[in-house]
Amino acid sequence: MSMGPGECEAVVFATSDLHAHVWRGQTRTMGMAGAATHIGEARSSIAASLWVDNGDTLTGSRLGAHLSGRAERHPLLPALEALGLDVGVPGNHDFDHGADLLNRRVDALRTACYVCCNVVDAAGSTLFAPSAVLERGGVRFGVIGAVTGHLQRLTRYSSVAGVRVLDPVDTVTSEAIRLRDLVDVLVLSYHGGLEADPESGRPWEYDTGENQGQRLMASVSGLDGVILGHQHRTAAGVAAGASGPVAYVQPGYGGERVGTLRFGLRDGRVVHREGRLSSPEVCATATPSRQRAMSRLTTAWERSEKWADQPSAVDGEQMHRLLQKRMSVSASVLYLPSRVLSWRDLERAFPGPLGTQVYQMPGEELIAVLREAGAVASSGGVVTDGIGPECWSVSIRGVDVAVPPAHVEFVANVPLDWALPQGRVQRAEPHDWLDDIASTFGRFLDADSG
Repeated sequence: MSMGPGECEAVVFATSDLHAHVWRGQTRTMGMAGAATHIGEARSSIAASLWVDNGDTLTGSRLGAHLSGRAERHPLLPALEALGLDVGVPGNHDFDHGADLLNRRVDALRTACYVCCNVVDAAGSTLFAPSAVLERGGVRFGVIGAVTGHLQRLTRYSSVAGVRVLDPVDTVTSEAIRLRDLVDVLVLSYHGGLEADPESGRPWEYDTGENQGQRLMASVSGLDGVILGHQHRTAAGVAAGASGPVAYVQPGYGGERVGTLRFGLRDGRVVHREGRLSSPEVCATATPSRQRAMSRLTTAWERSEKWADQPSAVDGEQMHRLLQKRMSVSASVLYLPSRVLSWRDLERAFPGPLGTQVYQMPGEELIAVLREAGAVASSGGVVTDGIGPECWSVSIRGVDVAVPPAHVEFVANVPLDWALPQGRVQRAEPHDWLDDIASTFGRFLDADSG
């Protein structure tokens, strides 16, 4: 976007749903490191710029699971701050281990702000500051934070029992009215997605309140830009807002894209705007301070790799009990490696995003399909998964194999999909099983151990 006479440029870089991925894959691209490097290089020539992270930052990867039980000295937020993060916003998964723990992790930030306007404590006070006003390069930026209104539906009750989640539209509207005359550029960072086409308004899904991005743009006056997330989708453009055009970005998952909200200002007022996505790469060149900050991420990742190969001390019986409890069923069928399980084994046995599915079928049909697949319908049965010489075993709990019930509702892990009829699936919900297992049964390496 070219600037006209008398105009200045202001840019907001956006990440979302990084899910504790330092890198993605073996090429060491994307992820936190790729996004931070891309943003750092792009900002070097822009005086007025911010980096806003839109949440779901702390969990969702092997590294996130390794760190899940550690409150103090959690390295990810301070490392992102050292790499240039200006504003963070919580996603629903950042509350997975409780609002109190998230608060302690946020306390490690020294210069970056952490904002959310629609989560309040029992007294009605916001858990975090509702917004932040930052001046960069002579431009005053206002950033409002909000999380999906379905936070309490998406999070275990015990983790959010002490907080209330308010309607994002109402709370963002109030905060936008308060901030509008105080800033030059007003941006909403909303950890929720799009329920409708942001430019035409055509519905994309049932409007349940989980994703309200289009409604926020169409109904909240004063917004110049909106950062979206939660759905792990990518989108960018300019939509018709309540009081004029609104630039928007939704930068996908795991650092696959960086969103760029670019504004042209004249006399302290936005006159041009655009929303774009870019694909980051990790570059070899970095300043010494950035290299030190990147080293903190690298060290954390290397320790998580070491942890992944350690014996987990988790056995099949524990997994049967955990799955039945989490999925509210009384029967389970698991397909696990026939050896002492490492954390990496458990990651393979419960791969994201689902990890498990809940089935319902006649009991005799369940036993028959497992026999047909070559699995003896008892805890001693062994089948080969076809990957190298390893053997995996099928075990059943809560079903009388000799006298199967007329109908059975059970949970099974995803690697058993090949044997079970997918038409019998009743429920399949995203769940970070490795993080859940690690926080329930885990043994954690000390943060400072090698």
